[in-house]
Amino acid sequence: MADNLAMANRTLTSQLEEFEDDDMREIVFSSEGAETRLAEELEEELSDNRTHVCTVSEIMLEESESEDMIETGVSHERAETLRLAALLQTREEEFLEFRKKFMELEVSYKELHEKYKKIEPRNAT
Repeated sequence: MADNLAMANRTLTSQLEEFEDDDMREIVFSSEGAETRLAEELEEELSDNRTHVCTVSEIMLEESESEDMIETGVSHERAETLRLAALLQTREEEFLEFRKKFMELEVSYKELHEKYKKIEPRNAT
């Protein structure tokens, strides 16, 4: 009888260890997947933000706006969505301003190029 109990104990212990190993593999796998997704999201966000330099005051303002929204009962997800929407709006405005300046420079370049074309034949003689 003691042998049967010892054997049953070893069997249960072995099964428990296998079960714990499987659980640990799942935990490691899901944490690796989460880390990979976080790394990809962070890399994407960094690549999007490389062209925009944030000042410390802008960052602090964004954080305080998010905190204010949370304190007034707005959920964290909603506050983050609103913050990102405001950031997107700012980026769009910056892009439009950049595009306007680029177009002005393009027009200036074309005008200078036309003047140069007119001057160039005179210098050739």
